[in-house]
Amino acid sequence: MRVAVTGGTGFVGSHTVAALLDAGHDVRIIARRVHGVAPALEPLGVDPNVVEVALADMTDRGAIEAGLSGCDAVVHAASVYSFDPDRADEIARTNERGVRHVLESAIDAGMDPIVHVSSTLALIHDGEVGQVLTTETAPGDAPFPYAGSKARQEAYARTLQDHGHPVVITNPGGVWGPHDPHEGESHLLARACMRGLMSMLPRGTGIALVDVRDVAAAHAALVEPGRGPRRYVLAPYCPSLPELVDAVTTAAGRPRRTMAVPAPVATAATRLAGMARARFGWDLGGGPEGLWVSLQRACGDSSAAEEDLGITWRPFEECVADTVAWMQAEEARAA
Repeated sequence: MRVAVTGGTGFVGSHTVAALLDAGHDVRIIARRVHGVAPALEPLGVDPNVVEVALADMTDRGAIEAGLSGCDAVVHAASVYSFDPDRADEIARTNERGVRHVLESAIDAGMDPIVHVSSTLALIHDGEVGQVLTTETAPGDAPFPYAGSKARQEAYARTLQDHGHPVVITNPGGVWGPHDPHEGESHLLARACMRGLMSMLPRGTGIALVDVRDVAAAHAALVEPGRGPRRYVLAPYCPSLPELVDAVTTAAGRPRRTMAVPAPVATAATRLAGMARARFGWDLGGGPEGLWVSLQRACGDSSAAEEDLGITWRPFEECVADTVAWMQAEEARAA
């Protein structure tokens, strides 16, 4: 099949492109800039010359339609992924217009399947601490820009499913792993752990996580026509913040102790980090939205992906170790 991938120069998108090619599909990347294609694909062992490239912004319906023309299926992985509150307008504009433009254009073009990459954050209900997120969990109501945009995307995609369109929704947890073309929130968090900036942590935390390579394998397995609307949670790990810090710093060879503090103390520290970002440009990742996610302790039930798609998840320790090893190699190269 010829598969279009929006956001194919991003973290999830580039790994998905590699997995689709390995599965024997032809791939067309839909991206805003052509110069991002080679840096995204070459570290994955993919020759950028084997993919087509169509230029389009997610807010441009006409360009999206042109980019999808002639393709059989699409994986919509393009998104503004940031917990930076200063990007709230950009997040809402791009994420919410983008999903409508891509999914509606794909339906009009008769594509099957139409894969929408959502997030476990789209399913979190504010205040319902300790949720187990499943394929039946209703779209959430996050009071923050990024997670809120994903919840609204999710709700829209489900209305299309309700009308029988072949829309498939995946809900990855926080995506970790090597070779991120753009340092996203997961890698900012890993870097903060490695630098000893996560020493005081709130009590009672948990974060749904997944390896990017397993997400890509799931997307490749989904590209099969005629199976109708489906949903899959992709989040096999759910460490607490102390467990995550321990795994990262051990893998980095810099084991560190953490101290549990009340949530208000962690909130105050997060505000100070936000002030440092605003004044000095230090982006430590997370911020109030990231803290909210960890305190919700929402974990995923990924059994449907295991049973239906045959996905075998990498061990959590391997995922973290590969993430850290890649980050350290990048730091050494830049030094």
